[in-house]
Amino acid sequence: MKAEAIKKLAVVSIDNGAKLGNVDDLIFDPKGLRIAGLRISANRQEAVLPFDQIRSVGVDAVTIPSHEMARWGVADSQFTGLPRLDDFKKLKVVDEAGTFLGTVHDIDITPEDGRIASIEIRRGGVLGIGGETHVINAREITSVGDEVIVVPARAVEPPPQG
Repeated sequence: MKAEAIKKLAVVSIDNGAKLGNVDDLIFDPKGLRIAGLRISANRQEAVLPFDQIRSVGVDAVTIPSHEMARWGVADSQFTGLPRLDDFKKLKVVDEAGTFLGTVHDIDITPEDGRIASIEIRRGGVLGIGGETHVINAREITSVGDEVIVVPARAVEPPPQG
């Protein structure tokens, strides 16, 4: 499932069938290569749901066991400083030899556990037209920093020269 597809999904409580709001953003754990939580919003209020409290991420909704899991208007320090989806999509990808491979364009998520399955990187082109696109399996990611993702040199074949 594409990470962008999770945004705007309804969040529904299983215990009372209430729609709590919609997913506004994804918060990532870069060390664990997974979603740490979902930020939801409704009626100008925001809440963060830790991903381990989510029952399911479906194509139409995110379900949680109880509406009481949403902590509205409370800042959760466990998510402070963690990158959001747009932050993650700005990361540059380089290989261990120091070659720039591209910038994260999209992220595939395993909805059952919130793990990053792969990242799609793009290099070159103008306004999304042209350029090169490569998919890197998350198992190939060596490290994730504040600005750069590092992968082994073998993770992406170099583009043909000339």
